[in-house]
Amino acid sequence: MLDNDSIFHSAKADNEEVKEDVMGPLCGLLAAAIFLGCTAVAHFLVLLNPSAAAIGWPCDLDGSLAHSAAKWGNAEALQAVLALAPSAALARSQGDDNLGPLLGNCSVMHSAAAGGSLEAVQMLLEVAPELAAAVTDRGLTPLHLAAGSGHAAVVQALLRAAPETVLATADDGELPLHKGAGHVEVVQLLLAAEPSAALAHTADSSTALHFAASTGALASVHTLLQPAPEAILVADDSGQLPLHRAATYMKVCQLDVEVPVVQLHAEVVQLLLTAAPGTALARTADGRTALHLAAFKGAAASVWTLLQAAPEAAGMPDAQGRTPLQGGLGRHDSWLALI
Repeated sequence: MLDNDSIFHSAKADNEEVKEDVMGPLCGLLAAAIFLGCTAVAHFLVLLNPSAAAIGWPCDLDGSLAHSAAKWGNAEALQAVLALAPSAALARSQGDDNLGPLLGNCSVMHSAAAGGSLEAVQMLLEVAPELAAAVTDRGLTPLHLAAGSGHAAVVQALLRAAPETVLATADDGELPLHKGAGHVEVVQLLLAAEPSAALAHTADSSTALHFAASTGALASVHTLLQPAPEAILVADDSGQLPLHRAATYMKVCQLDVEVPVVQLHAEVVQLLLTAAPGTALARTADGRTALHLAAFKGAAASVWTLLQAAPEAAGMPDAQGRTPLQGGLGRHDSWLALI
């Protein structure tokens, strides 16, 4: 077990002291040696400067060699880095989190989790198990990133190592379940660990069901409704129910290089309407029904499904006095005759 404070602060101090010297040819050579598997060369370069293995290298925005090896799932390279400099396991990126989810005080475990390398995650858990609960500047744990990327095996490993992180809340109020709502295997694992997460709200009052509905994740929607059927009636801060989110979902498939084909899906809309028919007439804060949103977006399949469930919605005006037909005119005239 590594001593968090002493090793990390020592590595950070070493980083500042030698950064300018190492960021040049030595660090570049070390990176190349490690990633090419030239262990003897890597050892020689580290003898020249023992801090080199824990320092970032040119073109690596995520922080250190360990971050890069973990992110790209190069377990052999990560093992070599940790053998040369054990303190690299506790390295943190120093980038701006606005540039991407792996930047902004993320640990090497965050990089491994986002990259989906189970081998790298297990390797890090052996030397520094506390990293399973590490957080970035935005409050994201490795479990958030693994869930959001759909890496079910990594999610399972992290849940075993740090089960409390299933309820870890990021700065925007999102739990790992919100991040992973589009991946049914991840949803199943997270709900098994903590069923109450199905009703947890983000900062804008969205539930995981809102997220799943937004992405057309039919299997996830069905799974989320099992422990919390009442989530279907939860509105976010703008008054949108999961049905409103589902009504605008469209999947674009590039079947031909020259011609993008839009496939319209309404399976989630149909599932939500079957579970709660009255939501077809529910209004958002600006007075819009799901039919308004589907018409404005051009989601023809959703428009048709919503009309079958509640034809009277076609004549309902929003807060600006526009009906679904009027809101969609000039945008999707070719099919608005349905309304």
